[in-house]
Amino acid sequence: MDYQDFEKWLIDTKKMQSRSAKDVKYRLKRVSTLVGTNIIDENTLKALDDSKEFRECTSFVKSQLRRSVILYSEFLG
Repeated sequence: MDYQDFEKWLIDTKKMQSRSAKDVKYRLKRVSTLVGTNIIDENTLKALDDSKEFRECTSFVKSQLRRSVILYSEFLG
């Protein structure tokens, strides 16, 4: 997974500020930890929902983590 290209894509394509793009990148890394793999694909959201640690997060954090997966899927798209 190329986090640097993803961060650059967020800045260039999604017009995010550098700080926001880095936040999304770090959330995606957290998702990888929660689901136990570096492969982010169409199964990741389901795996995330199945994670006990994820279920214990606040709805705000869950939303941010899901959004990072969706943005990464768009990036790969």
